Amino acid sequence: MGGWFSRELGDKGLLDLGEALRRLVHLRTLKIDFLCQNTNFTDQGLSHLSKGLEQLKYLEEISLRCGEALKVTDKGLKILGQGLEGLVLLQNVQLNLWSLEKITDLAGQNFCQGLKNLPNLKEFDLQVERSLNFSGAGLYLLC
Repeated sequence: MGGWFSRELGDKGLLDLGEALRRLVHLRTLKIDFLCQNTNFTDQGLSHLSKGLEQLKYLEEISLRCGEALKVTDKGLKILGQGLEGLVLLQNVQLNLWSLEKITDLAGQNFCQGLKNLPNLKEFDLQVERSLNFSGAGLYLLC
């Protein structure tokens, strides 16, 4: 699987990760930290990751931390939320985002659409830092 130990994480790295996740169908907890300085992935990379997440039907807890994913847009977070949509055993979702300059309040609303149909969800923790176009109003619309 190429790209795992490089100094830059791009769409290819998320493609490899998504493919690896498809083989871990009995996984119950997943924690992914993309905190390297050169996260160069796009919405397409999140689509690859999302396809892998869809296969994790036994997943109960997920934590995703993204640092400086400057190319991710509202569409990418919507795709990521859709990847969680069918994971009915999911109880805990933690999403930490830093420096996502292209996301807006629509991103929060779109991501959370995928969480609405999770009957066992007990905890949802969203932290957004240094994202100038995100105020949280999109999340308020869900309440």
